[in-house]
Amino acid sequence: MTEASNGADEGLRAVGRAVFVRRGQLGLTQVQVAERARVDMKTFRRMESGEPVNAKTFVSIALALGLDAGELQRIADGEPQRAAS
Repeated sequence: MTEASNGADEGLRAVGRAVFVRRGQLGLTQVQVAERARVDMKTFRRMESGEPVNAKTFVSIALALGLDAGELQRIADGEPQRAAS
C-alpha cells in the first residue's frame, strides 16, 4: 500500500467514526439513518466502517445526520476541523 492510499484509508476511517458518533448523538440506528438517507443498509454500513461510497451517497448520509458534507470531506482529506461557532 502506498503512503497516499494509507492517508485516504485513514481519512475514510475518520469519516466513518464521525458518522458513527453523530448517529449515536442523535440516538438513531443504522436502519433509521439508511432510511432517512434513502440508501441501502449495506451501503450505510460501508460508509460507517470507513469504506468508500459514491459522492451522492456521501452527501445523502451527511444530510440525513444533519452534518455538513463539506466538513466530512475535509475530515476525509485529513484537513484540520474547524472550531464550532
